[in-house]
Amino acid sequence: MPAPPGVRIAPILLARTGEFVVDGVTVTHPGVRAALWAGLRRGPEGWRVDALGGTRAVRVEDVPYFVRGVRAGGDGDGGALALEMVDGATEPVRAPLRISRDGVLYAPVRGELARFLRPAQAQVAPFLRGSEGTGWEIVAGENVMPVLPLEEAA
Repeated sequence: MPAPPGVRIAPILLARTGEFVVDGVTVTHPGVRAALWAGLRRGPEGWRVDALGGTRAVRVEDVPYFVRGVRAGGDGDGGALALEMVDGATEPVRAPLRISRDGVLYAPVRGELARFLRPAQAQVAPFLRGSEGTGWEIVAGENVMPVLPLEEAA
């Protein structure tokens, strides 16, 4: 539903913490959060949410996707890691991962970068090891993936 004349509807903020903020208030209701994640889309004019009976613009503070957990795969996939996304989906880990100057990991997901939330970062720590070439790499079973500085992502 469009806004009444003269009324400006502020965009929803997708904060770097992985939280939606609507009109300055962090969305905490699990059902509303799920609806917002399910409705997140990239359109010709930028990110938007098609949910809860309407469409609202979304201002993405950092990245549009977030990793809430990491789990090791089975023997059939060489022990590869899987990413548990905040929207409930599971995504494979694709190389290369990136690391920001402040130590936050990012992974390529759905054509964008996904930011690791703190619990996911802690879960991937046992798979990290130092590397002479890139500084860090992730080793999971037979899989070895470089972790490159985020600044090289351009």
